[in-house]
Amino acid sequence: MTMNVDKKDESGDFNTRSDGPDHDELRGNQRIAVQLLLQSKLNVQAWKHLGVSLEGLGLLGSAYKAYCRASLLDPHWKLEQSAEMRAQTKWQEAIPKWLNDLLAVPPVSVAACILARGEGDLLAEMVQQLMASVDEVIVVDAGCPNDIMRHVVQLGAQVVEVNWKDDLSAARNVGLSHLTSDWVLFLDADETVSQEDVEVIREVVGLFHDEAQKSFLRIIRLNHIGDELITHDREIRLFPTAYGIHWGGRLGEQIQLPPDENPTDWTEAVVRIRVHQHRYDTKQKGRQQRLEEDVQLLRQVVGEHPEDIGAWSALGQALFRLQAYEEAIECFDTVEMLAPQYPEYAPLSEARVTLARALMAQERWLEAIGVLERSLQNDPNHPSSHFYLGQAKMQLALHLLTEARESFANSQTLVNEYQGNSAYDVNIGKWKAACGIADTHKYQGHMIQAYEGYLKAQQENPDLNVFQKQTLLLELQAKEIVSMLRNRT
Repeated sequence: MTMNVDKKDESGDFNTRSDGPDHDELRGNQRIAVQLLLQSKLNVQAWKHLGVSLEGLGLLGSAYKAYCRASLLDPHWKLEQSAEMRAQTKWQEAIPKWLNDLLAVPPVSVAACILARGEGDLLAEMVQQLMASVDEVIVVDAGCPNDIMRHVVQLGAQVVEVNWKDDLSAARNVGLSHLTSDWVLFLDADETVSQEDVEVIREVVGLFHDEAQKSFLRIIRLNHIGDELITHDREIRLFPTAYGIHWGGRLGEQIQLPPDENPTDWTEAVVRIRVHQHRYDTKQKGRQQRLEEDVQLLRQVVGEHPEDIGAWSALGQALFRLQAYEEAIECFDTVEMLAPQYPEYAPLSEARVTLARALMAQERWLEAIGVLERSLQNDPNHPSSHFYLGQAKMQLALHLLTEARESFANSQTLVNEYQGNSAYDVNIGKWKAACGIADTHKYQGHMIQAYEGYLKAQQENPDLNVFQKQTLLLELQAKEIVSMLRNRT
């Protein structure tokens, strides 16, 4: 199909010339998508279909804009091959006026409110990052060093001091009372926002501001913990300020509406604002102290509210990070006991994974496997449950292989000492036990020990070809590895 792109009309159609039917179908799909988006700019599927139509028409820059809007409203959506890459490898055309009008959002003011309690390493960086993308930055100082506070003031932030009383909601609500913007994004001082997402904060609130149904917006949170990058989208962090919304719960986990607001008038949505948390990152200074402070606060919370499944889970997570495995297991046992009362508790699989990891740290492999299999019964597609089930089974297998080697060695020794009346296989002492010992080394990846074991058994039993096959196989694998290493250099 050949095509020439000329001018566009105001309805979203492109005046194009084509010699095939595909072009007419693409234009029709484009027209339908535009009409749907004129009704609601939150229609994710319409943005996706618009992008596909524009890409099919060869308008890659315009397609990229539509795809970006779709991913903003559906952050879990992944395209097989990104429109951005396709556009970069070909060309970027001017964006037509009708599409710019469709992408436009009303100007809405937004604030960032940052709670800082003892942390400071990332605070100045985050304030500087946000200043150009929001209308005001409020830092709630719950005990940060004075030099850091002076620095963020110089960067343009407003600092509000609070007397920290082990209550995240109270501190956040103080910051909320000092805002003048239409919307607010809540962050902590040990967090950063992905750079490409900082630039779309105003775009996000503009999209939701004038919708008939009012919205709480959840963000994508990425926790950096050593070699782990744990992600979820459960946390509401972005909401309008005009309705008297405030935080509740000492852990700052509850959004509370005033009595005159009907909860059915509100909905939740996830948006592509990725927040990186570094609170428990092993690379950050003061990690141990922060964990101990969290444990102290969480112990108070579960003491006051012993039915709070979320607090028990958070306490178990913190204790696990402190390597207090037995205490962590006790916390997660409480979570398991409370779980039937909270059938909608979303992080249950996450709690079970950490329980299993604590059990694995104590070499309680079978118990860990049972916990993870139970997790997968309730949440069959949970990636971490599958991964750590594999880990538990592998560690159990390695443990059993070590025990198997001990059993083979015992059989090899006892075959010459046994004086009982039960029959036994004499070949155990001649070659079978030696073969079993070498097999365990092979399965555990101890290839040199395995090769030496097979070779010795072969020399002692030259009439048996089983050992020759094994030594030849190991020699062939060794040659293949050497060849691969040579090719790499």
